[in-house]
Amino acid sequence: MLKDTILGQIRHYLSTAGGGLIGAGIVTESDVNTVIGAVVTVVGIIWSALDKYLSGRIRPTPPQQ
Repeated sequence: MLKDTILGQIRHYLSTAGGGLIGAGIVTESDVNTVIGAVVTVVGIIWSALDKYLSGRIRPTPPQQ
């Protein structure tokens, strides 16, 4: 549940920043939607992998000699 809340907060902060950039004419709405989707996706993937790694479900392979 915490992950969903934080990802939602990130999405809203990015939407607010994107609204300002759209209002200033710097980017288009389509650009903002694409960037927000990409950022939330990447953060979710990294969070999931880190969570699994820290809980011991993923173990790094030892270096080959």
